[in-house]
Amino acid sequence: MCIRDRSRNEARPVSTISPSCPGTELAADSASALASIALVLKLFEGSSSTSLQKKCVLAAAQIYAFANGPKKQTVNQCVPVTNFYESYKSVFVDELAFAGTWMHDLQTNTNLLSGTSYATSPNYLNNAKAAVVNTYSYAMGWDNKVVGAKIRLY
Repeated sequence: MCIRDRSRNEARPVSTISPSCPGTELAADSASALASIALVLKLFEGSSSTSLQKKCVLAAAQIYAFANGPKKQTVNQCVPVTNFYESYKSVFVDELAFAGTWMHDLQTNTNLLSGTSYATSPNYLNNAKAAVVNTYSYAMGWDNKVVGAKIRLY
């Protein structure tokens, strides 16, 4: 049964990820979301939302760099998060691959990364290809984005 958020009474704690409490899969998912938002804004709003697009792109690039740094699964590092998010099978490989495909689109289909340190340094597409090359998956779900990454790589 669906309940409106404002009608819910249970505690809804907020957790964060950081270098001391890393979460590669959460950061990669966040980078994917921000990158896709920037691409959609560019497609549908053109230059009328350039400032917002650039903010999304820069945040996506910074978060992807964090995710692609020292890789650690959230559930092994941050106990409060385990009740809400646990990446079971793929650990964080699929999230990084999926994020890499979105970041590659930002790098190649827009000029929004130009002028930043993220414009040419990361090799987003090769990272994504390497992550899913020997993985098999039959469906995309909240815990498995291999299919999505492979479709975007196709």
